[in-house]
Amino acid sequence: TRALYQGRKLKETIPLKGMRSVIAERMVSSLSNSAQLSFLGKFDATELIQFRKALLNREKVVGVSVTYTEILVYSIARALKDHPDINVSLIENEIKVWEDINIGVAVALGKQGLLVPVVKQADKKSLTEISQEVKSLVERARGGRILPDEVTGGTFTLTSIGAVGVSDYQTPVINQPESAILGTG
Repeated sequence: TRALYQGRKLKETIPLKGMRSVIAERMVSSLSNSAQLSFLGKFDATELIQFRKALLNREKVVGVSVTYTEILVYSIARALKDHPDINVSLIENEIKVWEDINIGVAVALGKQGLLVPVVKQADKKSLTEISQEVKSLVERARGGRILPDEVTGGTFTLTSIGAVGVSDYQTPVINQPESAILGTG
């Protein structure tokens, strides 16, 4: 029988434990330990769409079906190389400027939570290499076979509400000790 809580019928109770508990603790910690600024907006993705279509038309030559996420990881890595002041962490009273550009890619795991596997030294990899690595990391994350080293060391995170988001805008929480996160949809 369903319990009644303040005029609402309870469908299910999911314990906040394991990965979900850790995620909740880290997000609350991030919000309380750093200033969070969100810039919301839309951009014309016509050229991005055309670029991906061109890559898909050359899939046999390229060797992989490249996704928008993989193109964004590639682009973010190059942007961070040009703007090292974003590829930083605030640790205690020091700003650490990282030489490595390691891009985390948020992967939803359904009711289990969220993992952020990391493409290490993404700025030194081709789009094809990034595409293959992201696909492998996502597959292993969803299959529960990701290694601890593959979810650490990020310097920037990319997250997405997916092709059909719940709204046009989101406010992602920074994955500490990174300085920024890009939310797309």
